[in-house]
Formats: sequence, C-alpha cells, structure tokens
Amino acid sequence: MKNNISFNSNLSKFGIGLFETIKIENEPIDFDLHMNRLYNSVKDLNIKIDVDKNILKEEVLMYIKNNNIKNKALRITLFDEGYNISIRDIIYNDKMYNEGFKLTISPIKRGDSIIYRHKTTNYFENIYTKEYAINNGFDDAIFLNIEDKILECSMCNIFFIKGNKIYTPKDELPI
Repeated sequence: MKNNISFNSNLSKFGIGLFETIKIENEPIDFDLHMNRLYNSVKDLNIKIDVDKNILKEEVLMYIKNNNIKNKALRITLFDEGYNISIRDIIYNDKMYNEGFKLTISPIKRGDSIIYRHKTTNYFENIYTKEYAINNGFDDAIFLNIEDKILECSMCNIFFIKGNKIYTPKDELPI
C-alpha cells in the first residue's frame, strides 16, 4: 500500500487513477462486483496498472481484518505507482433518507466522454458541482447529459422510489 504519491505520478500530474468505494458491514458488500468493475475500468481505459487483482483483494481483506473495520466506507484507489486503501465514516443515515435531499442541477452538462462510465480520480467537475450546490443552499446537484437525461449526483448515485419500485439511470444511457 502506498500512502505517499510522488509528483511524477500520473495521479499527481494528471488525475489519472481509479477508485471504488465499498460499504463494509461485517465484510465488504458486493466485493467481487466492485473489484471486477475496478479492473474492467483498468482494461477499458488502458491505464497502466501493475497491481494484480487477486493480490489486491487479499490486501483489502487483510486490511479490514487487521483494523477491525465494521460499518464504514472503504475506498480503494488504484494508480500507476500502486494503490491506497482508506476508510471513512458512512455519512448517510435513516433520517437523511426519510427526509430526502435538496437537489439542484449541475451547471455542467456531461458530454460524450469515456471517463464518465468509470470511477476515475479525475473529480474536478464533481467537486465543483458539490460546492456549487452547497453554496446555493442545496445538499447536492444532479448531473445531466447533453440530452437532459439524469445521470448521477456529484458524489453519489441517484434513485427514485415510486410505490414499491426503484428507478435509477440506465447503464447504457449515453453520456
């Protein structure tokens, strides 16, 4: 695991890296799904990563065990110089879900870019949009594509509930 990143890293210079955030209860939720998505992004974006998926999985599980992690969010960041594992508290709670979130529309529309289908560390638009929302009295903002289709929020996925059905943007939605 790498906690220091050099200024020569593509992560430092260009924001080139990938990440996954995984909910940890007693164990990682949907661990294989997250790891497969991470490594599919490595392949799809042709990013030069020299960390074996199975070794990284073992490292993550050992990190969780050695640090007795429960009910946290674990982030894996993968980049040219290695990887980092970090944890944070889960900020969402039942009260927030029951009350809902006050949302606005991002001033940035997403176009036809391959990076939006992947969880990249190039997060400037997301940070800008989150600050825009907060500065205007909202909890977050929704990204729309150039066809005004809902994609996601700046820092989280989005879904709607109507009756007993959950609605979320389609995977194949053009961005």
